[in-house]
Amino acid sequence: MNAPHRIAEPDTLSLPVRPTVVQILDEVAAHYGVTVAELTGRRRSRRVVWPRQMAMWTARRLTVHSLPSLGNAFARDHTTVMHGVAATAARFDALPETKEDAAAVLLRLQRRLTSDLHGGQRPAEGGEV
Repeated sequence: MNAPHRIAEPDTLSLPVRPTVVQILDEVAAHYGVTVAELTGRRRSRRVVWPRQMAMWTARRLTVHSLPSLGNAFARDHTTVMHGVAATAARFDALPETKEDAAAVLLRLQRRLTSDLHGGQRPAEGGEV
């Protein structure tokens, strides 16, 4: 019996440093047109839930924080973070275009972290500032 084909999660770009949860929240909020307050707030509308789950998946993947620590950052229980991470991974399987969202968020983070390393300036061609 063949196992169902599983679509791989988006690759993590080469990030110059690990992002903070605050940086992840900022970039996810900007990408989806919501506020950080909405991502960490109590609202459960579809407009906010998917970005929140994407932020949870990104934070779990790119930071070294424990689930309870991430739960605190999102004002949620750690089991809610576990569910958000799992729901995002499942959504990658069900809707391959959602991997493009994840890739866009990761690219935003890469640009921000690179810019922050260079004092807010974008690196010139060739990578030097």
